Amino acid sequence: MFTLRLVRACRNENVRYSLGYTADGPLRAQYLELDVPLFKYAEGNRFYKKYLKGKLPLLNPLLLVKPVRNVVRFIAENSVSLLQTNGIFSYIVGALAARISGVPMIRMQGNVMSSIEKKHFRFFHLLPFARWTSRYVYFVDAQERDFQKLAVKPAKLFHIDGLGVDMEQFHPGLSGAALRKEFNVPPQAVVVGQIGRLSKNKRFDFMIRVARLVVDQAPQTIFFVVGDGPEREKLETLTASLKLGKNVFFTGFRMDTPMVTAAFDIALFTMADTAGGVANWEAMACGKPVVCTKNEIIRDGLTGFNVDSHREDLFADAVLALVMNPLLAKKMGMQGRKESEERYDFLKCFVPRMQRLYAELAVKNKAGKEK
Repeated sequence: MFTLRLVRACRNENVRYSLGYTADGPLRAQYLELDVPLFKYAEGNRFYKKYLKGKLPLLNPLLLVKPVRNVVRFIAENSVSLLQTNGIFSYIVGALAARISGVPMIRMQGNVMSSIEKKHFRFFHLLPFARWTSRYVYFVDAQERDFQKLAVKPAKLFHIDGLGVDMEQFHPGLSGAALRKEFNVPPQAVVVGQIGRLSKNKRFDFMIRVARLVVDQAPQTIFFVVGDGPEREKLETLTASLKLGKNVFFTGFRMDTPMVTAAFDIALFTMADTAGGVANWEAMACGKPVVCTKNEIIRDGLTGFNVDSHREDLFADAVLALVMNPLLAKKMGMQGRKESEERYDFLKCFVPRMQRLYAELAVKNKAGKEK
């Protein structure tokens, strides 16, 4: 969704996007509506299944030769002048392809590399990825500390204060009544929700165990698990084993994220060892207090609560503090919206910075080719 939003905001007569992907998804139609060329450079599902099971290391050359060749060919055939990557696999492929093709490359550093990518963090000490990357776009201090450990030169770092939120799309005036009605949620119920891919690292199992502790003390509390992924069946089994069938609802993947977020009274973010996530910014923009593992986005006691990543009881206590005190929840939500408007407006804060970076690298690339 972030990449789609960026494409919509930044494409113009000077910036044209093409999108490389590893597995098809529900956003294809929207990219095609924007006339964005799509190309598949690797078999994502096959790769990730093997990688997540630990059968193949991420930097195995046998995994990389074909994807790199595909990207290099696409660059040459379509006169691509700049590569931008997000995930770890696309970054490794992109870095190698950019090096071979001689084009600048940006990595959007969406996570804390030393924790989320810790299995491969050590490889960045051994291989010259930093030399092959023109700019690392980062958002929080923890990411900058990663780059310092990797001895990345400060000139290669480009800071933007948050990934940004569309303030017109996410705002406190939205109604979440449709989602509540869809799942027959009583009007008096407090809704606690989390949005994300149902993968192991997102720790929705942690959320469900927290839900058990909360429901024991506040039986009218409803939890929404929003998203889909490989852990769904296990999570549904866990929900049943904890006898939470009347309090925890699985919505599946949703395209109406603003309306879903509007249905929450409290937003959760249970992923550990991370800088934060887009869902935090979106919840703040909608005026929702956030209970999350410690990160640099949510200010503890002001826009929500930062909680120890491994303490389900403390997480439940923080949720209950908001469930039992709706005035506090509203106050935190209003403060979150205020900070979003000041710091995280996608169109006013994020987009101009990215456009400036695109222009800077385009000039350098042109100058390099002319030499």
